[in-house]
Amino acid sequence: MQSHNIDNLIPQRRYGQKKHLPGVLIGVVLLIIILLLIGYFLIRKRSSTEESNESKKEERSKQNESVKSLDKKKEDYLKKASSPLPAKSSEPIFNVKVLENFSNIIKIELLNGTKVVGVVGRLTPIVRRHAHGKIDILAVGNTHSPEYVYKESMVIDRIGNPEYAKVIADFFGIKRVITQGNKELLVDVTVIIGEDLINIYQNNVLWYQTIN
Repeated sequence: MQSHNIDNLIPQRRYGQKKHLPGVLIGVVLLIIILLLIGYFLIRKRSSTEESNESKKEERSKQNESVKSLDKKKEDYLKKASSPLPAKSSEPIFNVKVLENFSNIIKIELLNGTKVVGVVGRLTPIVRRHAHGKIDILAVGNTHSPEYVYKESMVIDRIGNPEYAKVIADFFGIKRVITQGNKELLVDVTVIIGEDLINIYQNNVLWYQTIN
């Protein structure tokens, strides 16, 4: 009777072990999946951190290059500022002798034919000071075509009086003289200051003196 009970128990144990085996396998698979997911997220996090660090390095590198560039510009500026200015000429920029024996007053229009700002505003008091009342500047301004730059200065006879135009041309040192009548301007002569005279004026000490 006892032997019969032992035989009956042995198959029951084996049957119980087989019954729980699928559950164990499922647990193992789930554990593997969880570990794989954890590993994947850790790798992604590490990769993201490395990318962030690399981006920060590039940003710092760009900032350093920008600082170096600014330092270089500052250094160049200080070198230019500390270097001695080129000597300016003290030669007369006007031929005042042509006005000594001239009794009439010539009315002129003074125009800036360059892209240098403030030319006629600076030049007007200098001309009046040296003309001693023989040249009356009635109008100042810029030429009508701001995109066109006059390489060569020009004197334009407005009333058909070549003598007036020649006197003004000699006074300013301008070689080009043309006739283009326009009495509506109410001036005898138009003077267009070109780049040739600007270069002379800006290299002369008179250009930088205060004119009252």
